[in-house]
Amino acid sequence: IQPAPQLQNNNAVSYTPVQHTQVEKPAQNKKPIKFHTFNYEDKIIELYKVYENVSIKGTNYHNAPADLEYAENVDIKRDSNNEYDDRAIGIYVTRNDNDILLGYLSKDSGLYNMANDFIDRDEIILAKIDSVENMTIAIAFYKVKINLNSYDRLKNEKPIKTFSVTLNEEQACGCDVGEEVTFDYDFEYMSVSFGENKKLSAGVSEFLSNYNAPVIAYVTESEYNYDDKTKAKISVYEKR
Repeated sequence: IQPAPQLQNNNAVSYTPVQHTQVEKPAQNKKPIKFHTFNYEDKIIELYKVYENVSIKGTNYHNAPADLEYAENVDIKRDSNNEYDDRAIGIYVTRNDNDILLGYLSKDSGLYNMANDFIDRDEIILAKIDSVENMTIAIAFYKVKINLNSYDRLKNEKPIKTFSVTLNEEQACGCDVGEEVTFDYDFEYMSVSFGENKKLSAGVSEFLSNYNAPVIAYVTESEYNYDDKTKAKISVYEKR
């Protein structure tokens, strides 16, 4: 009788295969894994592509935690210390602040090249366990975009309205260039950071109340006059 052929594992490393003890778990109603676009600081982290049921290769060489759960977050990062491939893409789970290697993306997969490309460009990759039984994951690739409404983006554009205010010490708290200005519902008062409200002039209040599009405002000039007063220029832009 001929022995069974040995399968080549592209991500094999010099470890002895781990004998897993399967623990039967009660069936669960699994909600679909979802990834979303989100904001971080002044950037939009836009969802680009999602891939589901992605196999983790080389799992027989690594001992997965017994409490691994469906939809649990995993990290996708390069294993530069891999002696067979210094661009190997490892899948890790965290336990007690330690990274535990579950396995790798197949080197023959297009996702291997895509993940390396995203890592090289410092783009964001998020992933979750898709199946504990089959050891598969869902991977989301993101593109980082500058927030259209951020001060850095708008400061070089022409505002729809600019006005000057004189603020006392309490009102001027946090009144630095680039700080966002907020208005109350009726555009009667404005405030900056944690400062107290400042009543707007009738002309500015009327303009903002009658403007037919959402607006956002920033401090574009701020000067302290050494008499507990701060003169500031507020620029209002149309929100995109």
